[in-house]
Amino acid sequence: FSPVVDVHSGLPFSEVDVLQSYLGVPNNLRYPTFFSLDVKVYREFALRLPFMGRSSNRKVRFGIYSLDVTNHQNPHDVYNEVASPFFGRFAGFDRRRDGFVIDFLN
Repeated sequence: FSPVVDVHSGLPFSEVDVLQSYLGVPNNLRYPTFFSLDVKVYREFALRLPFMGRSSNRKVRFGIYSLDVTNHQNPHDVYNEVASPFFGRFAGFDRRRDGFVIDFLN
């Protein structure tokens, strides 16, 4: 079982005009707080192959993982142009991802 927790303050961003010139102080606005909980659960098994010498040292690992278990909306894009009707809205939200892992170890 391997949990990973990542919490940090949001990254800074700046307001810009239509010519991409800074308005006000650069990096004075911030993204929301970032939170992610990732989990991986796996099990190792000895791999015994009769045609391979010293196969007792080889293992296979099966596991499942889930990235962003809580499905917290962590944006990585923002509309920062002040003339945009979407100014200040966040976009590019990461979603929960689940998967299966097979590793071969020596």
